[in-house]
Amino acid sequence: MNKNSERAHVVGRIVYYLGFLIIFIAVLFFVITGLNEARLSSDAEKVRFAEDSIRRAVISAYAIEGKYPSSFEHIQRYYGVNIDERRLIVHYRIFSPTIMPYFFVLQAER
Repeated sequence: MNKNSERAHVVGRIVYYLGFLIIFIAVLFFVITGLNEARLSSDAEKVRFAEDSIRRAVISAYAIEGKYPSSFEHIQRYYGVNIDERRLIVHYRIFSPTIMPYFFVLQAER
């Protein structure tokens, strides 16, 4: 083999491996991004599920007791709402026993 064909062969192999490395990094990036999006979606779903559970318990309490629960602890104790308080923060505020309370759930920082 002459020197130019050897050089072309080496350059060709470098380009081949560089292309492979770029494709591998791109695939890895998309996999990591997809996993992160799935985690964020799962976290949002947990928040929505917790809010729905609290809302159903509040409405059930009003139907059974004739008034809205005075605290979130009351909902947990008597209506079986279990919230992972290490991961979710519940803000519950009542203005009157006959007005639906204001509440929301936030994702706690990890």
